[in-house]
Amino acid sequence: MVQTATDDGEVTAGPGLMVIAGAYGEIAVLVAFFVAVNALGFALRQQHRERGGADRPGHPGH
Repeated sequence: MVQTATDDGEVTAGPGLMVIAGAYGEIAVLVAFFVAVNALGFALRQQHRERGGADRPGHPGH
């Protein structure tokens, strides 16, 4: 742990560097997961649009 001294000489324990790095890593993983799910959703929707609708009643093909 990182220890810092206050004005009156008391030593307090701050968050360790590994805790901070772990938190940033966790956030990075969550953001990457969100981006991947979003990209997959867009790709599936685009494919659904391109393949299209001629075989579905009420939806003309492109």
